[in-house]
Amino acid sequence: MGRVEGRTAEDTKRLILEAASRVVLRDGLAASLAAVAAEAGVSKGAALSLRL
Repeated sequence: MGRVEGRTAEDTKRLILEAASRVVLRDGLAASLAAVAAEAGVSKGAALSLRL
């Protein structure tokens, strides 16, 4: 899965952080990287490579 046309790195970062917030609120300590990536619509690799 490559970069989505029209989506900047900052857009992807925002999507991942917003998704992480929703997943943690929903799943608590059971939240997983896979769930965050799926919620954000990105690969697990993209979620892992996030630079905060």
